[in-house]
Amino acid sequence: GNALNVQRTVRLFERCGATAIQLEDQQLPKRCGHLAGKTLVSAREMAGKIRAACDARRSRETLIVGRTDALAVEGLDAALDRADDYLAAGADILFIEALPDVPAMQRALERFKGRAPVLANMVEGGKTPVQDSGELGRRGFRIVIFPGGTARAVAHTLQDYYASLHRD
Repeated sequence: GNALNVQRTVRLFERCGATAIQLEDQQLPKRCGHLAGKTLVSAREMAGKIRAACDARRSRETLIVGRTDALAVEGLDAALDRADDYLAAGADILFIEALPDVPAMQRALERFKGRAPVLANMVEGGKTPVQDSGELGRRGFRIVIFPGGTARAVAHTLQDYYASLHRD
């Protein structure tokens, strides 16, 4: 939603105990960052949402993650420029989605080294080469997420369960 919705959401999440909120620059309907067909809000609008989130938080310990999906739509340079805009607007952590290879990962890390932690998103079958958290940490990533692993583990368990139900 707009900046007012962002403020309300940050306050609600803080009351519920959240210590971070991720804001991204995709327009609705949202798509997985590793899929084609995304559209973006302007960098200016997104920076305004980040400023609104920063203004709304009650605790400086509540972290604002500025995520950009611009790489797939506008290219790496534009994605890095957007991340810079989001950092200037107050984002505490940067998330540049779907970095396609190690050189792109290194460009992002070098650009923001010493200025903000950069998050790596490891999606099996996605655009970013999957690496373990130790390797990513050595490269310079400070946060690593593996968002799809639990869903795949549950799906595998359900396949086994339904196969036994059908068989037995």
